[in-house]
Amino acid sequence: MNQRILQLALLLGSCALLSACGSSGGGGIEQGQLMQSSSSHSSSANESSASESSAGEMVLCERTSPVTQIQNRAQVTFIEAEAFDVCGNSASPGAMANSQIDVLSDTDTSEGAYIGQSAQGEYVEYTLVVSEGGLYAVALTSKLSTGATATQLTLLVDDEAVGSVDIQNDAWGLAPQSHIYLGGGQHRLQIRFEGTGIEFDKFTLTSAEDDTLTAIDIVRRMGTGINLGNTLDQPKGANWGAQPEQQHFFDDFKATGFGHVRIPVSWGDWTSESAPYTIDPDFLNRVEKTIDWALASGLYVIINAHHEKWFKEEYPTKNNQPTDDTPTPEQAAIIAENNARLEAIWRQVASHFKIKPKRLIFEILNEPFGMTTAQVDDLNPRLLAIMRETNPNRAVVFSGAGYTPYSDLIAAKVPAGSNLIANYHNYDPWAFAGQCAQRWGSDNDKEALRLIYQTVADWAEGYSIPVTVNEFGVALYDFEHPENICNTEDRKNYLNYHIQLQKEFGIPGTLWDDDGSFRMYDRKNRQWDESIDALAF
Repeated sequence: MNQRILQLALLLGSCALLSACGSSGGGGIEQGQLMQSSSSHSSSANESSASESSAGEMVLCERTSPVTQIQNRAQVTFIEAEAFDVCGNSASPGAMANSQIDVLSDTDTSEGAYIGQSAQGEYVEYTLVVSEGGLYAVALTSKLSTGATATQLTLLVDDEAVGSVDIQNDAWGLAPQSHIYLGGGQHRLQIRFEGTGIEFDKFTLTSAEDDTLTAIDIVRRMGTGINLGNTLDQPKGANWGAQPEQQHFFDDFKATGFGHVRIPVSWGDWTSESAPYTIDPDFLNRVEKTIDWALASGLYVIINAHHEKWFKEEYPTKNNQPTDDTPTPEQAAIIAENNARLEAIWRQVASHFKIKPKRLIFEILNEPFGMTTAQVDDLNPRLLAIMRETNPNRAVVFSGAGYTPYSDLIAAKVPAGSNLIANYHNYDPWAFAGQCAQRWGSDNDKEALRLIYQTVADWAEGYSIPVTVNEFGVALYDFEHPENICNTEDRKNYLNYHIQLQKEFGIPGTLWDDDGSFRMYDRKNRQWDESIDALAF
């Protein structure tokens, strides 16, 4: 066994007997004495993480303190700097060989120990198990060594740099606060030294989420949003031309002024067709990663069941229109099985994402065309009840039938319960906004659009329920007839007037963007269409 590994194993194995290890650090050591421990990125520690060495000798590998549990967002989590991980299997790729983190004793510091004599590129690592995900504020107690110049600590979560803290003072104190996003489950938090002479005593993690948020609060705060269309909602194996999701999209959305993002998700192709109707775990993880990117950027996030044609198109029709006629026994059997499948989908989705902060919002079903108002009125409370099993206080969006014009919202029954958001879509008039077949901007055009917002606002006031228009917008060109191009100035005026009305009536909107004919954001080149200024954030 390597001599250094043996020393490390003996040190760690003695933690139960000596107070010189872990968060109790420093006890039994003379003040100023050095406790030298391997950092989590030591290659020799990494090699020793197996239960036995190549020579068959047992190698001890423990953490200096237990894994830190963050049980709820109300908890303020206190962590001693010297309680970092030393297990090799928690080390990251690209580890520096033979690196050491120095743990020093000083009775003036918390628990009598701190990390000092740091070298550039070194880092310490902590394992966190998070029961409730969200943004967390990180407050570090640190200082510069005598003679050291201002430098920085970089914060990494699961190997991704997520923030930094400037260290400028030579006396112990709180450094400027930084924020990190912890999605839930197990995470590795790394604190990397970007210069020499940083001394680090302890840090705290405090939730930056507002767990008192109601649906009304969310609608007041969410601002103008943007859809990530033609991405997670496209059929399995299809390519609708949109660039796949990337983390920087959400950073760009936030930097531009958007306050929320709607992430359409079509689940059917990724869900088994027989009970228990299991969602493909890889797809569920892909959706979660996308949600976490958006939440980490500070945005409010809406996810839904989007196209789901397998569900909507099985209801009976008459003259190609949905009907409330009694279905045939064969139709009834299909409808019953489809309902069980959609219920199972939402039961899995709601349970999986229950740990996310309240900035995540569920939307029951996008544009239930093919269904009548009565059928939607039956569906909404059933799926809402399933969501409430695991998410009793999360905001949930519902709509009326069809392509969810305002008239179908007003005709729909409001489900019983709290924290509900009513929703409709607005591309009126479609001959302009979708087909580019006419101009827009006359006084009559504006009055017609204003009447829609006024009607919805009056309806919402009567029910004391907040409302959003989570799809609005105008195409660059008609998707079915690309030769039809919408007038640029008309597009700007139309978008700007929507924003004016949304602010006036307190109905925030979510711009439809599909990275195609409705493209506002060019995902490939990270550029915005010139009409972005019309949104007037």
